[in-house]
Amino acid sequence: MNNTESNSRCWHILMIIFALFAMGLGCERKQVSPISGKKSIEKTSPKPLKGPLDLREYLGSGQDALKRREQIEDFRRKFAKGFKQEFPNVTSPRFVDADAVLLPDTADVLGISTNGVSRAYLVVGMWEMHHHVLHDNIAGQPITITYCDINDCAYAYQSQGILPEDFKVGGWDGRDLLLLIQGKYYAHPKAPLPAYPIKRTTWGRWKTQHPNTKIYLGFFSEK
Repeated sequence: MNNTESNSRCWHILMIIFALFAMGLGCERKQVSPISGKKSIEKTSPKPLKGPLDLREYLGSGQDALKRREQIEDFRRKFAKGFKQEFPNVTSPRFVDADAVLLPDTADVLGISTNGVSRAYLVVGMWEMHHHVLHDNIAGQPITITYCDINDCAYAYQSQGILPEDFKVGGWDGRDLLLLIQGKYYAHPKAPLPAYPIKRTTWGRWKTQHPNTKIYLGFFSEK
């Protein structure tokens, strides 16, 4: 190999090393906006919203309730003969403190208070099928709350000894919500379990009587 070829190869090697070094520096440089005088936009994770969840405008308008009544009448017509279909239930209900949400005082809630523990369940939050059966544990007592939006009725049962997966919505019999309990179907008012005291009232009254209550928002907590 002559001197000219050797010098040429050395020059090429140096150029490659320099290019790699420059690329490495480029990875460390911050991007600069092509518009002078403006900072580059960096991707950051969204900041959590501060303050309580405000549902007053949505629940206070009444528009959703009117739409719901129309949906209920349509449901009755379509499924007058009933149907059987399993729906998932709520096994790990998420509760928030009373001051973590803003609701109209007139909003309907279901309330349970026992052994110094108070829970409220927002009725409109249980409108969807997969929120109709909710398994809770209040002060060590397994309690199942059921709600039917078609008939607008609710019950609470002592569910000791029944696994949550064995107690769920099983469909509609043409007049009532069907509950599927340990493989057998029962109309909503006829579940063969001991009833547990539950009160239907307004959020304003319940919160006044039980200021330390927590509340279940149902599908609103999913939004």
